[in-house]
Amino acid sequence: MDSGNDAHASQRVMERFLRLADFIVFGEHEVRLVRESRNLLSPLAPAIVAAVYDHLLRYPETARFFTDAAGRSDEVFLAKRKETLSEWLEVSLDVRLDGPPSPSTSTGWGWPTVALASPLNT
Repeated sequence: MDSGNDAHASQRVMERFLRLADFIVFGEHEVRLVRESRNLLSPLAPAIVAAVYDHLLRYPETARFFTDAAGRSDEVFLAKRKETLSEWLEVSLDVRLDGPPSPSTSTGWGWPTVALASPLNT
């Protein structure tokens, strides 16, 4: 993808995020809560991820996405999914929502960087 397409895609993501943030009333207060929660939640990330997947594996409707045809866990796939969720959680807790992107946002995971000036504060 060329930089023109990348910029257009980034703009669409930003527009979608701003519409969603407006819809769910995600403003400066919520940004502050995310920041303040990082030190509390970050050490719990492994337990949070384990609990999410333990829960998903308890129900046939969701467990089927992580098992083979015989109903056995696909441990390699499950480990990759857990790693992805762990990375997303860490990036989401670490990213700045109101300033320049942190280096961790280069992965494309987590919250987009948002200047909270216009749609959210008007």
